[in-house]
Order: sequence, then C-alpha cells, then structure tokens
Amino acid sequence: FFQNHTSQLKTPKTAKAKRQGSQHKRSSHWRRRRDAIEGRDRRGGEQNNNNQLAAMGGVGESIVSFEGRSAVKASAASKASDASASRRWVEEKKSIADAEAKKKKDGSKGAGDDDEDDRYADAKPVPFLSLFRHGTSQDLLIMSVGVVLQSVVGLGFPAMNLVFGEMLDNLAAPSGSVLDSTMGAIKIMAALAGIFGVAAFAGMSFIPYGAARITNRVRNVYISAVLGQEMAFFDESKPGEVVAALAEYTMDLEEGISIKLGEALQATLGGLGGFVVALYFSWQITLMCLVAVPVMGFSFYLILQSGAGNDGVLGKEAYEAAANVADETLSSMPTVASFGGECKAAERYESHLGKAEEAAIRQSKTLGLGTGVLWGSFFGMMAIGMWWGGRLITQSQEQALIDNPIPSDFYTSDTYAVNRLVADQYCYYTPPGSFGSGRTVAYTGDAYEACVCNYIPWSTVIVNAPGAVDVQCGCSKGEFSIASDCITVGRTIAVFFSVMIAGFLLGMIPPAFKAISKARLAAFKLYQTIDRKPAIDSSSGEGKKVTTMEGRISIENLHFQYPAGSTKTFEDINLEIAA
Repeated sequence: FFQNHTSQLKTPKTAKAKRQGSQHKRSSHWRRRRDAIEGRDRRGGEQNNNNQLAAMGGVGESIVSFEGRSAVKASAASKASDASASRRWVEEKKSIADAEAKKKKDGSKGAGDDDEDDRYADAKPVPFLSLFRHGTSQDLLIMSVGVVLQSVVGLGFPAMNLVFGEMLDNLAAPSGSVLDSTMGAIKIMAALAGIFGVAAFAGMSFIPYGAARITNRVRNVYISAVLGQEMAFFDESKPGEVVAALAEYTMDLEEGISIKLGEALQATLGGLGGFVVALYFSWQITLMCLVAVPVMGFSFYLILQSGAGNDGVLGKEAYEAAANVADETLSSMPTVASFGGECKAAERYESHLGKAEEAAIRQSKTLGLGTGVLWGSFFGMMAIGMWWGGRLITQSQEQALIDNPIPSDFYTSDTYAVNRLVADQYCYYTPPGSFGSGRTVAYTGDAYEACVCNYIPWSTVIVNAPGAVDVQCGCSKGEFSIASDCITVGRTIAVFFSVMIAGFLLGMIPPAFKAISKARLAAFKLYQTIDRKPAIDSSSGEGKKVTTMEGRISIENLHFQYPAGSTKTFEDINLEIAA
C-alpha cells in the first residue's frame, strides 16, 4: 500500500520534471541556433548585421523577435511583449528613414547645398583682395600676368566679330577677286587667333599656378596657427573641423582664386565688350536681339538644374541606397536565406531603382526642355536680328540716296564712262529659285542706282580701274565699311554675333562668382583660426621663468571647468604630491 501510494505521489513531480526537461532542451536548441546565427554575423561583420536588422523590415523583425523568444523562459505574455518591442523598434527605424527621405525630397536644396550651408552658416565673406594676403610679391606678379592675359582673351571675342563683319562687307562689295577682298581680314583674324590662343593658354596657366602657391602658403600658416593654440581651442572646435579646414576650406579657396577667377574675368569682359560693340554699331538691332536674351538665360538655368538640381541629387541618393541594399544582402546572404528574406530584399532594391529611374526621367525632360529652349531662343534671336537688320539696311540706303543722290549726268557724261562699265560688271542678279546657276539679269532703274551708290566701293575700285572716278553718292560717299553711316550686312552680322556671344558668356558668370563667394567664406573660416591669439602662447619668450625647482607638487583650492562644458570638473581640490 505504501509502495503504491508513494508511486502515485511521485507521478506529478516526475511529469513536471519531464516538462521542465523538454523546455530546457527546446531552450537549448533555440539558444544553439541563435549562437550559430550570431557567430556567422560576427564573422561577416557586426556593421553589416546591424545594417541588415535596421533595413530588412519584416526579416529584421523576425530576427529580433526570435532572439527575444530564445532568451525568455517565462510565460507567453513575455514573448508577446518582446515581439511587440521588436516591431516597435523596426517601425521606429522605418519612420526615421521615411522622414529623412521626405525631408530630402521636399527640400528646396540638395544634400550638397545643405552641407555647404552648414559649413558656412556662421561665416562672413572677407574682402576680395584679402584672398591674396598670404601671397608673396612673386605670387602676386604671376596672378597679375594671368589676370591681364585673361582680360585680353575676354575682349578678343568682340574684336573677332568686328573683323568678321568687315570681311562680309568686303565680300558684298567686290573690288577684285574674292581672295583680294578677304585677304586683309583673313590675315587679321589669323593674327588675332594666334594672339588670343597663346594668351588663353598662358592666362589659364599663370592663374592656377599662382593660386596653388598662395593656397599652399595658407595651409602652412594655418597648420602653424593650429599647433600654437591652447587646449581650449580644441575643446571649443567641432569634431573634425581642423581636418575639414585643410581638406575642404583650402580647396574652396583655391578654386575661387584659380580657374573660376579666370572664367569670371573672361566672361565678364567678353560679355560687356560684346554689348558695348553691339550698342555702338547699331543700338536698334542690339535691343531687338536682347529680347531673346532672358529666354536664353532661362534655358541655361534649366540645363544647369537638370544636372545639379534636386532630381540629380535624388537620383544619386537612390542609386547609393540601392547599392547599400545589395551590399547588405549579399554580405549576409546566409542569414537572409535562412529567414526567407530574398524577396523582401529584392523589393527594396527595386523600389530604390524605381526612384532613381523617376529622377532620371525628370532630369532628362528638364535637359531636353532646356536644350530646346536654348536653340529656340538662338534661332529666334537670329530671325529677329536679321529681320530688323534687313529693314534698317533698306531704310539707311534709301535715306543715303536721298541725301546723296547719283550725279545727274552719270548716264551721259564721258567722265563716268569707266564707272558705267564697272557698274555693268557688278550690277546684276540671279533670279530667285535658280540657286546661282541660272541666267543673270541686270539691274535697272532705282535698283541700278542703289547698286552704283551703295554696293560698289569706288574709293577702292579707282585704284584698279584707270579712268574711273570716285562717285560721291549714297552709302559709297566716304569710307565704305561697317563704320559708315549706312547699315551694312557686315554690321548686322557683327552686332548679332556680339549679342549672342555676350549672352553665352554672361551665362558663365553666375557659377564663377558663386565659386568666388565660396572662396571668400572659406577664407573667413581659415583666417579666423590664423588670426586667433592663443591664451597661452607657447612660442612667446615672455612670462615668468623658473630658475629653481623643488621635487614637490602642491595644488591648493583648484577649480577647473572646460570652456565648452557647463559643469565644473574639479571644485576646490587640494593635493600634495611629494617627490
């Protein structure tokens, strides 16, 4: 009886022990599996594992909740609590990532602009000449030579337009062969091309060379100033600011006083010179061509925005995010495969590529629109300039014939016999539609008189035609060139190309001046450290000099607080250190 009773009493305890043993085995099984997974992840790198947990969403949630269940040996309520905590952690990570993405998408500036604004938020631009204060006399001489040469290159653009217009007038008013008419202009253009080519090469070599020398001196002075600062300077500095000054601020300074400075000089002088030349020779054609300049400037803005705007930044960030997903997934592929996360990772990768594709499409549309508007404004400017120039040519020639009519005895007097023979050789035209291959028709009436007085340069013809006299009538009275009173074809072309090239050059000014402004801000950050006087100057020979020393250190009533801190590190400290 007692034996049976005792066995019945032991049954519940034995069952309980079995249940505990099975739970212990399951817990040990999950623990071993967790340790194996963590071992693989540690071998693959802790950073990749953390990135995967933060980025995989549902897979990360499963891993975290699995770790929670493996560590818990209590009730199901504790397991549910751990799982909900892991879900909240993953959702929090997702919400933070979504908020950052939305901020970047809704922001009016790209990530690069934001970083730049943060770097120079508290900076004030220094005077322009202060950028060269650390240059020696040799450095300044090199920079001055480069500046002069770049100025010559900028002024060379309107000069080339004037020579080109003169050559067109020589072709329109023949006084011999085509080669004889254009040889003078060809020689001048060849000389200008050689001069401006050498000047451009030398100018863009001298300026960067001098800027590099000045920047290297600024680096040396900055390092010397940093090494002479006391510890309070480093406590107050932002993390990495000293290194950033050498890596970023000096690069911005060098860019602003080297290539961008040369481009700014060339574009400013070339643009202003082009407008001055155009306004001098025909202010009416210039104003008509200027109608298309704002449209051309808007097209430049669209083209620049297509590459440097928000779409370019978003596309780059989307590609980087997709690359990060691929790197995280492939580096931890055993873990991803063990939890069936391949599809999830592929979806995340495709979602980032979709964003990059959308940004690229918008970027291409903006570039296409800008290019179309650019060429549309160019041809529109050409149409307006040629149309208005043609009207002015006709009106000026008609007025010239009224003011200086053809001599009344030109058709009958023997004095103009040779002139009539010369006019018969030049005053004819080819009917429209024949493209220069049909029969020629001689001018008659007013057209003949316009040809004699407006298109034949008699002052040049009489040299090669003995017996001819200078017929002082129409536009041929005085010097026949783009500087004459009549509006000529050469003058119209010269004005048009001067305005067009000036518009293109003015489009180069904003980026160049932006780089110069950034250089002035970078110089402020550098000079702020260079001009700082340290509270403890280690290079100074002044101060109390110790002549005798005793092997004992005594500290009495010491109070210490870091300059960047808000609480005292030491307060009323007394210490005796014997030798």
